[in-house]
Amino acid sequence: MENLNNKVRILIVDDDIDDQIFIRKAIKDEHPNSELISFYNGMQVLDYMLKKGVCEGSSHQDPHIVILDINMPGLSGFDVLKVLKQNAFANTIFVMLSTSDLKHDIDIAFKLGADGFFTKPNVFVKYKTVVQQIISKLTKLSPIHIEGLVLNLDKELNRPGVTLVRKTYLAEKIKLLSEYLSK
Repeated sequence: MENLNNKVRILIVDDDIDDQIFIRKAIKDEHPNSELISFYNGMQVLDYMLKKGVCEGSSHQDPHIVILDINMPGLSGFDVLKVLKQNAFANTIFVMLSTSDLKHDIDIAFKLGADGFFTKPNVFVKYKTVVQQIISKLTKLSPIHIEGLVLNLDKELNRPGVTLVRKTYLAEKIKLLSEYLSK
């Protein structure tokens, strides 16, 4: 899928400056070639992503990953996720990062289309683990062997016009098929 030697654009949306610092440092430690853009509320990131406000007329590229805090003043991370998922950001991975680990919040996040949900760690070392898991969503899929047939998912799924959502869906279905056939 994504070659991690390339610059990865990551948007961080969190009203807590300390959390922003921890997330940014963990990302830079784990993936120094990343381009990080920070926002402190939902409206700022919507203006950026929907190319309004200060970004009007800009030709910025869509991010690879958006990390959203849930509880922010004004628009919540859920509100932001809902709007962005309705606006054709199929190649962007949306991850919720929250102090909450309530099943209700997790269910809402996935119902709205989040690609991941992580609880904010209480120590910096654990932020690195969370960041590794988030960035791993961009890594290449390994070939799958099904009774002599080798499917190189990276090659097959990177054809022009195949969206990230479609890639993820197909990869999961192929993995299930592989597991079923190997029984």
